[in-house]
Amino acid sequence: MAETLNIQVGDHISMVCRMIRRGKTNQIGEHFIFQTPAGAVSDGTIANVEMFAKKLTEEIERHGLKKITDVNFCISSSKIASREAVIPKVKEKQIQSLIMTNLKDYFPMDMSGYKITYTMLGEMTGETPGYRIIIRAAQKEMLNSYVSLAKAALLRINSIECTENALFQAVKDVKMQGNVMYMNISAVRTECTFMKDGEFKLHRSFNDGGDCLLTPYMENSFIESAEYIPTCEKLLDPQQTMMDRETAEDYLSRLVSNVNRAVDFYASTTKSSVDGIVLLGPCEHLPHFREVLKDGTGVDVAYIEQLQEVAEKLGKVVEVSTFVTCFAASISPVNFIPDEYLASRKKTGLAINRGPKNVQGASEDSYTSAIIIALVCVAAGVILSLVSVLGYLDSKGQLADAEEEIEQLQPAKKTYEDYMVYSKNDEALSYVKEDARGNNAKLRKFFEECERKMPKSLLFLSAQLNSSGAVLECETSTDLKDVANVIHEFRSFTSIEVIKVSTPEVVESSAESGVPTEKFTLTVVFNDPHAQAKLAQESNAAGNTSGTTTTTDTTATTDESQAGGEKQ
Repeated sequence: MAETLNIQVGDHISMVCRMIRRGKTNQIGEHFIFQTPAGAVSDGTIANVEMFAKKLTEEIERHGLKKITDVNFCISSSKIASREAVIPKVKEKQIQSLIMTNLKDYFPMDMSGYKITYTMLGEMTGETPGYRIIIRAAQKEMLNSYVSLAKAALLRINSIECTENALFQAVKDVKMQGNVMYMNISAVRTECTFMKDGEFKLHRSFNDGGDCLLTPYMENSFIESAEYIPTCEKLLDPQQTMMDRETAEDYLSRLVSNVNRAVDFYASTTKSSVDGIVLLGPCEHLPHFREVLKDGTGVDVAYIEQLQEVAEKLGKVVEVSTFVTCFAASISPVNFIPDEYLASRKKTGLAINRGPKNVQGASEDSYTSAIIIALVCVAAGVILSLVSVLGYLDSKGQLADAEEEIEQLQPAKKTYEDYMVYSKNDEALSYVKEDARGNNAKLRKFFEECERKMPKSLLFLSAQLNSSGAVLECETSTDLKDVANVIHEFRSFTSIEVIKVSTPEVVESSAESGVPTEKFTLTVVFNDPHAQAKLAQESNAAGNTSGTTTTTDTTATTDESQAGGEKQ
């Protein structure tokens, strides 16, 4: 029976759990959380090793786990980059070298300061067989801080995992039907893993978490930062109601907005909508978050402890949602241990324990003992010689195999490079197609409302359009009541939001009737708040030229609006 400590380090909350290895299964023992010392951790990096090591050692000793020295670290950080890729079908021992050969295609930057590893997602069959993998890169500086922490706390590193992979390992065997998003919500970061019928599809993360609600609540309640953990326990207790929904919804708006963007990105990438959201993590039970998220996304939301498959897998652990990624850190971790630490550990493992030295007063059987020892040494020498010869022959055979495999891989490398070029071109075309489709839909909806609601006397003299909104120069009769009615109708449009109207100006008509008309300028946006500032500037520029003769200056889409105006 082997025992290890799984330790997940966070900027505000850190977690420890004892894992017991029995055969091929892991059992969960004691587990607890503690508040990370202020300034000790920054975005996953141990900024103050001495401070955090002291706190960690005190907590481990307080919970009676001092005798366990083997540790699996789990990191949550935005400094870990990942990218999914498809590679040719090669032997497993060749995958790492193939990734390093094409590293610039995955991460077009200087990667000398990063540790590179990968996770196997599955095998692809068909005309072009290969492997789906996730390539991950972590800053060596951050990883080395965990080596320093282990030395300061007298611990021995078994693995260094990341929360992204730990979340995937925890939920990959949960065979839920449809498109499901698993949200691991920590204090400062949220990880989102998308699965379809139990198969990994996508991962997104953003630097927003429970602190978007906890921090303003503590500030407004004048609660000291030292009371962070007790405050969390009260606010996150589903049996207590310490905050009204309106306040909670205001605090959670940014987090819900980020979730909506992740859901929209998944829909645009996979052409599939999310069927359900599963919440887990230390900040899973934020006040009213489940209801606010359900209303904001229109998707059913559940807690992970409500899933029968998860309960059966993790056993009778009350705090299953809080510790999921910490528990899963030892299932199938990525290889983020720095190479230098691995090399030094191998050297340490070769040390021989020679036992106590011989003392005076040996018995008369010492000669017999000496002869036996000599024979044993000779036999050991012969065995070592045979092992060396066999090892040499085996190495020579492996070298020949490697040279043959390298030669065989040359065509595959060329095919793979062509595939990567085609993939990039396809992604660019898809992006342009989706962008054009979305903008034309906005314009079409606007012009359809114009046809339904605007009077025949309204004339569009010119329109300056972009993907976010428009500046429209309009002309109608001189009756100010008619002008007011037109502007009122514009404000009732659902496709736009009117943000500015210029002062109407009487102009002489160029028609034979000579009847004067009222001319005014409208600035509208297609319900996109980010475009308001930009369109306001365009409106001011248009206002400065309102007294000049206007001409029709539109794109192909604007011509469609003029045709609609003539119909009216």
